[in-house]
Amino acid sequence: MRFMMMALPAVLIGCGVNEEQFEDEYLQATCDKLFECTDAADIKAAGDFWFFGADSAECYDILSSGDTVADTGSTEVAECTYDKSYAGECLADYEALSCEDYAAASFPDSCNNVYTCE
Repeated sequence: MRFMMMALPAVLIGCGVNEEQFEDEYLQATCDKLFECTDAADIKAAGDFWFFGADSAECYDILSSGDTVADTGSTEVAECTYDKSYAGECLADYEALSCEDYAAASFPDSCNNVYTCE
């Protein structure tokens, strides 16, 4: 299964990925990276402030449920255009991101072009 997940971005680069697939894969990659780059002792020390679950799969379930999104009271929504030609590249670059870059919030430039918002 892990091999399939590693090979998936290479496949997605060639054909582009629809928006729903991109959001799903990006969320999974975020949870994978979060657990890869966060020491177990730090997770334990966070106690109740750690709301991402016990592992990447639980993190995905929590975040994909939408229950953790805070209501800001804003009703303004930006108009955004999705560009699938950048999505596969973004996913591959994000998965290859080092823990050092992840901790510094230094995300791949390729991800900046997936959505263009007004």
